Amino acid sequence: MRSLGELIKVKQKRKHVKKINEKVDEKCIEKIFLEVASGIIGTIDQRDFRRIAIKDGVLYVRTTSSSITSELWRNKEKIIKNLNKETGDETIKIIKTN
Repeated sequence: MRSLGELIKVKQKRKHVKKINEKVDEKCIEKIFLEVASGIIGTIDQRDFRRIAIKDGVLYVRTTSSSITSELWRNKEKIIKNLNKETGDETIKIIKTN
């Protein structure tokens, strides 16, 4: 039988692993977003975006160009659908630009 101290240490390690996985997941979603958006919109890459952040199912995107913002806005439903299909989960519900 394990002591209470051992169980607490195990639980703390699990919390730490979960935090690391959340960060990795966010980075993976950013990469998948760039691939999906590039497939729908055309030739875009990381330099076209100032910031990509995810919080509570909302993908916040800041672009360097108003034309890219416009294309994202026009195709956001398709991008959300394909992004969630790639991740296998309803990860993103809304895309907010600039």
